[in-house]
Amino acid sequence: MLNIKKLKIAVSSIAILILLSSAAWYLFQSQNTKPEKAGEKDSLSVSSRVQIENGIATINLSPSEQANSGITTTKLIQTLHQAQLDAYGSVVSIQDLSKDVQNYEAYKAQLAKSKESLLISKENYERLKSLYEKNLASEQDFQASQSAFLSDKADINSALSNLRSQKSSIIEQWGNNLSNWIFSGSSSLKRLLEIKDMLIQISLPSYEMNIKTPARVFIQSPSGTGNRISCRFISAGHLANAQFQTKTLYYITSDASLSGGMNVKAFLPIGNNLTGVVVPASSIIWYKGKAWVYIEKFPNKFVRVEIETDNAVNDGFFIPGNNGSINPGVTVVKNGAQLLLSEELTPAGGKQSSEGDDD
Repeated sequence: MLNIKKLKIAVSSIAILILLSSAAWYLFQSQNTKPEKAGEKDSLSVSSRVQIENGIATINLSPSEQANSGITTTKLIQTLHQAQLDAYGSVVSIQDLSKDVQNYEAYKAQLAKSKESLLISKENYERLKSLYEKNLASEQDFQASQSAFLSDKADINSALSNLRSQKSSIIEQWGNNLSNWIFSGSSSLKRLLEIKDMLIQISLPSYEMNIKTPARVFIQSPSGTGNRISCRFISAGHLANAQFQTKTLYYITSDASLSGGMNVKAFLPIGNNLTGVVVPASSIIWYKGKAWVYIEKFPNKFVRVEIETDNAVNDGFFIPGNNGSINPGVTVVKNGAQLLLSEELTPAGGKQSSEGDDD
């Protein structure tokens, strides 16, 4: 009986100790835990270098941190840009041009041969005619020379007709200027046949058939670098594109990255010059299907802003003037934008957010 009473006393003592310990811990926590400030939860959910203000993330990086990370910036300068029209085309296979050149040369050679034959048969006919009239040649020989002469005249007419038809077909297909290269055997034609230069066929959109033909256009490089290849206007074909029923223009370039049969996208400058800035291609990052750049809003403080990529130019994108945050004088990140995006999306614990770059 005594043992049971002692056991009850021990259990009660332990319970009292537990309650006293819990109360002491609660008082300690109450005195040492500061109330959470407004917005503190958001600041703890991202990297310590990132501040969230009005829902906009600002990344703070010291000059040394930028240098160590390879982050460089550039200041946008005002520039002029001519509006452009997108069109499509292809690199002409040398076989198509070579076939027409060969046919033309063959018909021309046929005509030259027919002229030589006619000259000989005409001289023979006139000689025998004179002898026949003086009874110094047989009627059979005279008639044979006459027949040969008339046959050679017919051959010349046929050769002339074939050559004219071939010339008309060439002019219709290749236009006046390029056709003249073929007819004259120019050195420019030789460069095309030797694949030192490439011929580009561009089909104008049906709704832009009456635009003034640009002296130069640019085509997208097939190398995937985003660079553009300059092409010089040569000729306007008189035959509509069989597939699209549109006007055909021919341009020439010496770029070695092109091969016959390649499909190309072309950019034709049209309209008046516009004022704006060119954002470098290396500044662009893609996130959630949109194009973004980081601007240095304040010294060493970077903010991500969305941009339009409708006007692609050499090495970047043209942004018309007075377009939101992208204007002359604004400093943008040229290299390292992807690092800033990773920093912006990295929580304070160090594990990157699942909302990464979707490019």
